[in-house]
Amino acid sequence: MDSLELRIFQREAWFQCEYIGIAAEALRRVEADYDSPVGDVTLQVWFYVTAILGSAANLSKLFWGSQGKKAHERGRLRQTLGVSDPSCLEPTSLRNAFEHLDEKLKLWLYQQGASATIEDYGREFGEYVPQTGTVEFRDRSVSLRAIVEEANRIRPIAEGAAGGSL
Repeated sequence: MDSLELRIFQREAWFQCEYIGIAAEALRRVEADYDSPVGDVTLQVWFYVTAILGSAANLSKLFWGSQGKKAHERGRLRQTLGVSDPSCLEPTSLRNAFEHLDEKLKLWLYQQGASATIEDYGREFGEYVPQTGTVEFRDRSVSLRAIVEEANRIRPIAEGAAGGSL
């Protein structure tokens, strides 16, 4: 990774961390007014949850490449931004499940057969637990809190490395 490529990747990491921070703050505000039972989430909550997951997936791709295929090549980037191996940003299985939602829906419909109803698929395809900051999707879960904390830690480092100012 030459110096220009490194700076561009650092800058993009900074942007993705900023996006996570914006979405996390908005999610926090929505949660402050949220008194419904777990699982009964609003569209706003899911908008911010998926925004955080999308930017976390982009950070993972920046730091390790798609499916981790560029992990060695991106080592210098991770080093300059203080990203450790392992990191909560690296695993992509839950985020990939959201990204490939169409495939998961078709598989679920096939497995349910004639017993499937529109009401049945809700929690099967995503639950946000505000008390723990956890997102669950089928058999996978991820801590949004850990992702947000890591993005907040990386953000000023990436800003400095990228030369600052949006």
